[in-house]
Amino acid sequence: MFHVEHSIGEPGIQMSDQVISMNTQNVVTPPRKRAIWIALLSLLTCLSACSRPNPEPEKLDPIYLDLKAEEAKAQTAVEVLSEEIKAAKDELAKLPPRDPGRRKAEQDLRNRASQLVQVEQMQLYYQIRAKQRVAYAREEYLKAFERDQPWPKPEDFDAYKKSKELRAVDKNWGSRVPKQTRYNKTPEADVKKQLEDAQKAPH
Repeated sequence: MFHVEHSIGEPGIQMSDQVISMNTQNVVTPPRKRAIWIALLSLLTCLSACSRPNPEPEKLDPIYLDLKAEEAKAQTAVEVLSEEIKAAKDELAKLPPRDPGRRKAEQDLRNRASQLVQVEQMQLYYQIRAKQRVAYAREEYLKAFERDQPWPKPEDFDAYKKSKELRAVDKNWGSRVPKQTRYNKTPEADVKKQLEDAQKAPH
């Protein structure tokens, strides 16, 4: 009887070991499954983030970035001119009242002060334009996001660059038209002859 009971009980022990082994496999996640779960969670997080609008779309806008770059350049120019004016004032204070170079030093100081005012105005201009661009960019970006359209539009930046180039052109026509000096001025007789030839020419 003891032998029978022992032989009957042994399969029971083996089955219990199998159950324990199966339960352990269910509890402990293999490394491969864990990696898959992490990848899925990362993908879901990315999709969730991509479906939300960018809170700072102006950082994608080349026009805004250019305005900020111009503002930074103007700020640097303000700092340089301020240092030059300070040094010029110190040098001027060292000159005697009747020094021959005093007049020129005073004129140079006035020129630098005038340049500083202009550069400060440009810095303020770009600062205001950049702030206005932020408001505009955020409004237009949301419209494009709701319509599932790309933003910003490349043609907007092209138009901005052309407008910037036109503003940079020297509006002083005298600087672009050669001046008539005694060295390159056409003699009056030659001008008169050219007019007469033009009138005789068949139309």
